[in-house]
Amino acid sequence: ETFYPSIRRLAVVRPFGVSSAASLPQTFSDWADFLPCNVVDRIDENNVEVDIFLSFSQTYEASPNALSSINTIIDKFNAESTENEISWSKCFRNIFAIEANILAEDDLYLPNQARRNMMWVNG
Repeated sequence: ETFYPSIRRLAVVRPFGVSSAASLPQTFSDWADFLPCNVVDRIDENNVEVDIFLSFSQTYEASPNALSSINTIIDKFNAESTENEISWSKCFRNIFAIEANILAEDDLYLPNQARRNMMWVNG
């Protein structure tokens, strides 16, 4: 196991778009069975602090579904992080909602067009 003592903080970015906004909370609920870290070892003072960023491709203001999803996740994070039980929230120092502000007409994720549309993965 390699240890890098100079790394003290880490950011994990979880990108998502309009098509996956509704299912996003379930992906975090799945961590109830498959934790993204070893919670017991996180007590060690030498551990790296990890923040998670929920990065929406458009704006939350323009997408009530995306806003609802991130509020569900953040509320669960805040509730679980104060409990003594083991949960995915213990793997992260904090959680943030960020947005890329891509216009809806430019927010593309069309893998089947990869060969003919250079903007296929803009979103």
